[in-house]
Amino acid sequence: MLFDLFYDVCYTFHNMRYFLANCQLILLLSFALALLPVRQSSAQFNQSNMHLLSPEYEAEASRLRNADQQQYDFSKAMLSDVLRFLATDAGISFFSLPDDSADGSRLITFSIKSSPFQVLETLCKANGLAIIPDNGIWYIRPADDRELIGKSYEIRHNSLERVDRVNSGGGLSSSSAASSGGGTGGGGGGGGAGGGLDLQGTSQTFAVRRSEVINDIRALLGLPPEEMEAGQSAVAGALGQDENAARAMNSNELSSVRKPKVIWKSDSNTLYIVATRLQHMWVEGYLAAADKPQSLIAIEVKFIETSRDPKREFGIDWTGTLESGNFRQVDKTEVTTDASGQPQLNIEYNSVSTTGGFRTDLAPLLSGVNLNNVGGTLGWPALSILSAQDVNVKLRAIMRDEETNTTSYPRMVTLSNREVAIRSVVNQPVLDASSTASAGAVGATTTTQVAYLPIGTVLNILPKRMQSDKVLLNMAVTVSSIIGTEVISGNPYPIASSRVYSAPVEIDSGYTVAVGGMDEAREREGEAGVPFLSKIPGLKWLFKYKSRSKNHKNLMLFITPTIIDARNGGLPADPQSVVPQRPNLPGKPKVDYASGMLMGGSSALPNTAAYLSREGEKLGNTIQEGRITDEVGQKLKELKIAVEQVLEQCESMKLSEPGSYAMIDQHQLMLKNTLERLVYFQRMMFTKKYL
Repeated sequence: MLFDLFYDVCYTFHNMRYFLANCQLILLLSFALALLPVRQSSAQFNQSNMHLLSPEYEAEASRLRNADQQQYDFSKAMLSDVLRFLATDAGISFFSLPDDSADGSRLITFSIKSSPFQVLETLCKANGLAIIPDNGIWYIRPADDRELIGKSYEIRHNSLERVDRVNSGGGLSSSSAASSGGGTGGGGGGGGAGGGLDLQGTSQTFAVRRSEVINDIRALLGLPPEEMEAGQSAVAGALGQDENAARAMNSNELSSVRKPKVIWKSDSNTLYIVATRLQHMWVEGYLAAADKPQSLIAIEVKFIETSRDPKREFGIDWTGTLESGNFRQVDKTEVTTDASGQPQLNIEYNSVSTTGGFRTDLAPLLSGVNLNNVGGTLGWPALSILSAQDVNVKLRAIMRDEETNTTSYPRMVTLSNREVAIRSVVNQPVLDASSTASAGAVGATTTTQVAYLPIGTVLNILPKRMQSDKVLLNMAVTVSSIIGTEVISGNPYPIASSRVYSAPVEIDSGYTVAVGGMDEAREREGEAGVPFLSKIPGLKWLFKYKSRSKNHKNLMLFITPTIIDARNGGLPADPQSVVPQRPNLPGKPKVDYASGMLMGGSSALPNTAAYLSREGEKLGNTIQEGRITDEVGQKLKELKIAVEQVLEQCESMKLSEPGSYAMIDQHQLMLKNTLERLVYFQRMMFTKKYL
């Protein structure tokens, strides 16, 4: 009780000192306010007007918040007295609550250590009061829950914008680019999962969609989406209604005039929102949850495609003689007499190819036939159905085997929950549309439009960062090829087959997931021969041939997502999935650089042997894939020297640690196998490089 009495006396003395020091200023301000027009005064205190938090207010408040911190402890103190005390300590000119105000007579208790103005703001916010600046004077008055306040928000990390690629001629293209911002639900903008390449000379540009933040915040404020609101305005205009009347149809609005507003400026990543205080709290909570930094994820894919095409042919091929023929069309026949006086028939003809088989011409019969020389009269053998010069046969006796290995390491960096697309396709042209326009007697004009069908491998990946540095991968792999053609309305169209793999999988960052089983095997057998003659036992291979071919394709994918940490240098320069990454991989062994000895003795041998073996397999895969460089040869040489040094140390370990002899001998054997593999890789590299 004595302490509270002493505190009240000190507080009253402090307020009296402040009143005497500022008595003249308060009287002058009261006189000036009395002379102001009534309309201006009502505009200041009319709670239905929108109050704007200007940049000037924010700048002044920021300066006051940065003042020295003080400790404030109040127990059952009157609110109006505490407000005056804090405003005085903050050094601002103010008008506080009236003495007879119900809000000012509240008893409050708190303990805060902060700057005076920041404590004043916190106290007003906790008690439903507003601090309004005007011409250097701060007004403290009850806040109106329905009062609309304008406030700007800066989007720092995730603008939730989508970006599309559009043709310069107008309209969206068949593919879209990944978004630079965030997205809700299943992730933003597609990464080029659309159709084929635009080869018509049409340039493509980027078009930014409206941010998803706008409609999300409009939903919080009880407003319809922008598209729906635009439609309501159009309907209202068509019906002759006033725009405010159309907006008043929404029962969630405060009124047809006092309506929350959301304005988005993409260039500055800024939102300006006019809403009530409660709605601003909702907006702040939404932005705190949505506007977060997006993790960068590196996607590395190892494509391994093997193809084998064995082929075998045997026999005599008569297709060049009997499958494609010609027709000797007679142009002129003339009978002449040779030097001995004998009549001679001269025939001039053109050789015209046919779609199959042979034809002859009996035009010489129109002239007289010499029965003594019928063959010469009819132009035989020149005009025979099958003459010696028409015989075209091929001896087919060959076996062929082709094997192709293709390896590639495409790598891309994307934001979490953003799709990427990796395409390795050949764009097959097909007839898309054809139209004919007639212009009277001038003639008809035919216009055709060509589209391009992507044939090859398309990989779409949507990575999303999860807890504990795990990555959720949604993968879709499409492998397509042309297996034939079909003629429709006189135009050939390709027949395409596709193999599709789609599945989600969750793995640790930096580890590899393998996608296999996308095999394709085709076998073809053919036989061609002369009828009847190709069935004669013993002689049939003189009149026919058989062919057999196989095609086997195998595609494997190794996908390695890695969450990029800028502190670790970002994306490595070399591919990381040469050998699939797995959990609990061996680490780099520690070596005493002064002596070159392995630190840890025999206990470090298991990790060292596993590490050297894995590094050797990496270099071996690199050489097998044909990616041979001088740097690869140098690494192989250094790795071989390292294995030899560890083998020498194993001998000394056997003498110094006889109790671990069996374990040392086991890992020494592993190191010898690794050394043999390295020697084999050196020979392979020499063969691929020089032979």
